[in-house]
Amino acid sequence: MFQPTPTAGYTRFNKPNHAPMLKGSDIVGQPIITYGQYSGIASVSDVIFDHNTNQVLAFVADQPGWHRAARIIPWSGIQSVSPDSVIVWSKNMIVVAEQLYRIKQVLGRSNLTKGMPIITQDGRHLGIMTDIYFSQHIGTVIGYEVKGGLYADEVTNCGFVPAPPTLHVYQNAAYVPSHTARLMEERVQPVLIAPPSIHQTLGRRIHEPLRTDSGSLIAAPGQIVNDTVVALAQAYRKDHDLLRAVGLLPTSIK
Repeated sequence: MFQPTPTAGYTRFNKPNHAPMLKGSDIVGQPIITYGQYSGIASVSDVIFDHNTNQVLAFVADQPGWHRAARIIPWSGIQSVSPDSVIVWSKNMIVVAEQLYRIKQVLGRSNLTKGMPIITQDGRHLGIMTDIYFSQHIGTVIGYEVKGGLYADEVTNCGFVPAPPTLHVYQNAAYVPSHTARLMEERVQPVLIAPPSIHQTLGRRIHEPLRTDSGSLIAAPGQIVNDTVVALAQAYRKDHDLLRAVGLLPTSIK
């Protein structure tokens, strides 16, 4: 089992749900750099994750695809991950996927993959999976980007499915607990204070990416604002950006 490695840039929010996120597709194409030498040894082409444990296991180096012959960087070999690079402890961290038992297990079963519908156990269609969001510091999968579905944004047609504790893949579809849909419902509270308070964003849907100054994600489009999102926005001084992201401030107000 991989053990999360502490990375540079840790904030006091060091739990899986209290750290900035990264989007899988934002990492694809970024250089893999050796720690200390800062020389590029490969580039990220894919992200391998375990939907049973909600954990990123590895990044695929150079050639994309989940297969046993893939060259990968396991999470335990990573020093830090940012929106513009992956820094590894050593170039020797690149191994063949089938050499690591846990990854070999994941590659040998049916997995949640892009293009797969996500459906609740009571039959509600939540969208087609297009990407993942994971904790920048410890690789925990926070949620999935989907296209279409019951709670898709009217403008972008995207949604955010929070990573459930259990997910089953059967006949090219992923099935999640029924209560997952409730976590995607917008719960708009009346705005009683002018200008609005950041706490009035709770329960509202994010309509545009909310990022830190370094480019990491605080909240993704389609995500419902909770206490964690509010705390992160305050920690990174993005109060007004959060208000704009949910539509409580016009985009012209700073």
